[in-house]
Amino acid sequence: MPAPTYTAAARTSSSVDSGASVVGELHSWGFSGAMLSVARSSIAAASAGQMALFAGGKLQNGTHTDVVDIFNSYTKKWTVSHLSAARSNIGAGAVGDRYVLFAGGFDSDFQPLPLVDVYDTRTDTWTALNLGTPRASPRVLDLGSVAAIVGGLSGDLQYLSNAIDYVDGNLHVSQGSLRKEFPQFGVAAADKKLGVGLFTAGYQNNRPGERFNDFEASNQTTLFTAAGSSANATESQLFPFP
Repeated sequence: MPAPTYTAAARTSSSVDSGASVVGELHSWGFSGAMLSVARSSIAAASAGQMALFAGGKLQNGTHTDVVDIFNSYTKKWTVSHLSAARSNIGAGAVGDRYVLFAGGFDSDFQPLPLVDVYDTRTDTWTALNLGTPRASPRVLDLGSVAAIVGGLSGDLQYLSNAIDYVDGNLHVSQGSLRKEFPQFGVAAADKKLGVGLFTAGYQNNRPGERFNDFEASNQTTLFTAAGSSANATESQLFPFP
């Protein structure tokens, strides 16, 4: 895989706008880059250990791909692997600083999939798991001892999923559900060292299960706290504004 390198224009502390700060005397900044093996959009990316992975996506002709580009930060080398099925809109994350998860996604017929492809950064091997509910674009929270795969697009009348799948460090899967009146498609952030994460904001469906959806901005918030091989999901303080 070609890996072009380039150097940014020199920048000194005297060229920084007033009010900005520079750590140390950075007289020039250097950058390096690489080309993915296949050009594509709607890609999923996650990292664990020394590995960064870029998986799936849509090709220029609109079809989906199963290609995974893997970068090893120790060796600085790229390799290519494959998902168990071509898809886009995949949820990506990690668990235990060892496993990288690629969860769900849409196939070429825009159908949500239950697939979870798990890459072991220590053994360079893949394991196939399944979500309890097929869905695309779930949010993945790395809570340290367990990953929470939250919500997503369900493809049914409800459209937004309340499903949760937990994957622990032994790759055991268990299910849960968001306790929300209105299904939500939000954003997620987690701190694996503290074992906590938030799922919040985005938008919600005020008419789940009906023929016509009613979407509006959401301020529903769920707090996740790691609890062994699972996690506790509790309603948290609402944001002041949706």
